[in-house]
Amino acid sequence: MKMTASQATTSVQLCRGHDHDHDRDLGLGLCLYQPWRRLLRWWRLGLGREVELSNILEKIVDHLRDQTSISLLFLKPVTKKIAPDYYDIIMRPMDLGTIRDKARKMEYKNRDEFRHDVAQIRVNAHLYNDKRHPHIPPLAEQLLDICDRLLLESADLLDDAESAIEG
Repeated sequence: MKMTASQATTSVQLCRGHDHDHDRDLGLGLCLYQPWRRLLRWWRLGLGREVELSNILEKIVDHLRDQTSISLLFLKPVTKKIAPDYYDIIMRPMDLGTIRDKARKMEYKNRDEFRHDVAQIRVNAHLYNDKRHPHIPPLAEQLLDICDRLLLESADLLDDAESAIEG
């Protein structure tokens, strides 16, 4: 069944004559071959890529959190009780819990933003602990090394997700 442009934008009936399965078209039983439905599909696919990126980054941060011998000190924000002068020295605090929350909220639009936050943990560890607790900065270095390895292993998936978001 051939539709005019006005019918395509106002009709919610199923079309006939196309070789496709309406049950799979957004799960609504609507024809995606109608122009406005196609736009809706493209919009949802773009959002799907943001969700995909978020899921990949969340898996990476969960893997980092699971490395407890390395990550234990970086799981949560530093409290004033533990380090009263921490926020006088550190202007951009960062921890794995905050990074995971940002991934879940889809605040990262690419892997570089994510990596920048993990690298901030390393910067903060050096700024605050180099002279006080010299055993802590190497842990942050290891954390960033693991992150870089995981980002590299996930490069193809990240490329797909990021290209759909940016393009």
